[in-house]
Amino acid sequence: EQYMGRRYHPHEILAYKYILSFEGNDVAKNLKWLMAQDVVIVMPTPTKETWLMEGLLKPFVHYVPFDNVSSHATLLGWLRSHDEECRRIIDNANAWVTQLVSRFDEPTQTLMNFGALDRHHHSSRQRQAQYHSNVSRRSNSSR
Repeated sequence: EQYMGRRYHPHEILAYKYILSFEGNDVAKNLKWLMAQDVVIVMPTPTKETWLMEGLLKPFVHYVPFDNVSSHATLLGWLRSHDEECRRIIDNANAWVTQLVSRFDEPTQTLMNFGALDRHHHSSRQRQAQYHSNVSRRSNSSR
């Protein structure tokens, strides 16, 4: 417990541009939900497999790989200097999860709670716009 921080509400998490997703004893439980959001997923190469077919996800296509924790500064520099690539990664992740979820019937999608994803995705785009605006203001004020 001493190593655990507080739990964040999804709305708080989505205020960030880059989100870490880690497997625990099983799959990264937040990955399916994050792939439907307007965020860049940063994660180690997946080793567990579910209906999301994590093994078919490609680094720098669906997520940004984070296999070497000691390279976090280099990774953050790459993320900050490659906005267009990050936007493409987000779009690819969104398309991947949308394509897979669309194969399920509506009651199954409801059970999976993907209806909530649509609501979060819309509000996520608004928060992302606010985030980028804040980052720009901070960058301009530091000059």
